[in-house]
Amino acid sequence: MSTQALKSDPRYTAPVANTTADPKFQRLVEHLHALGPRPVGEFLLELSAGDPDMEIRIRANLERYARLDADIVKALGADRWPSPPIYEVRR
Repeated sequence: MSTQALKSDPRYTAPVANTTADPKFQRLVEHLHALGPRPVGEFLLELSAGDPDMEIRIRANLERYARLDADIVKALGADRWPSPPIYEVRR
């Protein structure tokens, strides 16, 4: 399937995760990222093992993220997890 066909197929648009709700998820992702590109790639290959549709979806999303400009992502603060919400506690 061509890249253009993948871009136009709504099945291959990844949902946005609620990353502020799960600090453990954030820590696990940070640890995997700190291990470097190969462990991240191996992880993605494990996710798609035996499922050609999943491999296509992962590749399509990787290509979509590859089009992001790293400087813009950093300037917007989108390279970091958002701060957890602060709640007012009244007595």
